[in-house]
Amino acid sequence: MDVLMLDPEKPLGYPSVLEDVLEVEGQRLSCVGFNADGTILAAGTVEGNLLIFDFETRGLSKNCGKLHEAPITSVSVDEGSKWVLTSCNAEDKRVVVYDLEAGRTAGAIELEEPCTFSRIHPDGSCFLATYQRANPELYALSVGGETASAVVTFKGREVRTSLVEERPSDAAAGAPGAAGAPGGAGPSPPPAPVVGHPIVADFIRGGEMVILGNAQGEVEVVKPEGDDFPVVMRKTPVIQNCNRLLGFASNVGHNLVALNCEGKASQGFVRVLQLIEGCPGSAEDGTQGGQAELTSETVATFADCMQSSARSSLGWVSFSWDSEYVVATSGYGAKHHISTWNLQTLKLVSVLTGDDHGSLPNVWHMAWCPYKALLLIVAEDGKAYVWTKNYKENWSCFAPGFRELEKNEEYVEREDEFDVVDGESKPLVEAASTNKDVDIIGGRVSALGKRKAETALGKAPAVPAAVTASIAP
Repeated sequence: MDVLMLDPEKPLGYPSVLEDVLEVEGQRLSCVGFNADGTILAAGTVEGNLLIFDFETRGLSKNCGKLHEAPITSVSVDEGSKWVLTSCNAEDKRVVVYDLEAGRTAGAIELEEPCTFSRIHPDGSCFLATYQRANPELYALSVGGETASAVVTFKGREVRTSLVEERPSDAAAGAPGAAGAPGGAGPSPPPAPVVGHPIVADFIRGGEMVILGNAQGEVEVVKPEGDDFPVVMRKTPVIQNCNRLLGFASNVGHNLVALNCEGKASQGFVRVLQLIEGCPGSAEDGTQGGQAELTSETVATFADCMQSSARSSLGWVSFSWDSEYVVATSGYGAKHHISTWNLQTLKLVSVLTGDDHGSLPNVWHMAWCPYKALLLIVAEDGKAYVWTKNYKENWSCFAPGFRELEKNEEYVEREDEFDVVDGESKPLVEAASTNKDVDIIGGRVSALGKRKAETALGKAPAVPAAVTASIAP
């Protein structure tokens, strides 16, 4: 009979227990990123160093040294586990590419302003950078030179999208404190926020497309093709009660996108969109030939039940490895908690607060392991907390029909359970009177059981006779 057995390697479920804590003496972790296999963990630190962990052993493989003069806020690894990209959103405007195979810095580029987020393309051919008050940029990486440790050069180009609006100059608008405007003496006040900024962006569909979102919550998808960026998904309607978009997350199947939204009149929330192939449209929407390659449909909206204040926000959002769950962390300044929603039932299934381990610090960053139900949380104390599923031994999956006991049970033996039934027992050996000596060497056995040697060995002289040998001439 064929019996279906459970696969013990399948990562079903979601993280529920704190398994381990990663920390490095003299370094405080600020952000982390897995490679495609989940075997390598790249971590940026507050001190500006890049650390490489062997995540299978949870050991530190290499301290790549100080790459930045400010805390690293973005770190990503390409699909081939060759390049690691790091950046800062502070006074350090450089984006650094580190070569894991050569064990050295491959190159760096000085940006015009610090980028708020950066991501290397899965194939390592380019990287994406977003800014606080500027349009996102896509930088192509080209390798040149004759040596094996070739210098990486960069060529920048701007992502053009209908979501991006031109920034009017403060002088032309006659802003208070601007040059040429009345009352220009004295320090200038900060410029008014630009409509549409900041623009958040990230790679989706394995790097084939770039998704963008503006402060109004409108979302658009473009495809990098040479120097042009045709729109493949028209911008979605404005998300109600969304003060601004904080970031994106896509699943492994490339058909779901989670939007991290800051609440305007209520708490922060997550909106999950399903990307659908093909949609009729018009040329005014910016799509080629009036036909969009993608359209979106809202799957669900999940609110953060742990926060009730207006304009609150979640920290980081991610899909589980099997795309069955959506996970969101608490925002900065809020109590440490991790919320998990089931995409099948659309219900909240877990809220991890870590109260069993004391009061955990604020969440700085989050990363989901690509191949198992494991979540890595970087906290304000510079440590990485490893949350994983509470695995239970299930030996019955290897032996169908076997009943496991939750606890020991008293067993009452029947009176005749181990009694011998007549006719079922068989003699194991013959009677002792029939035992005989067995000759295993050879020779005749006497009636007394003593062996009599019949070879010449028993008649050999006590002193051997002299032997003479002659050598033929």
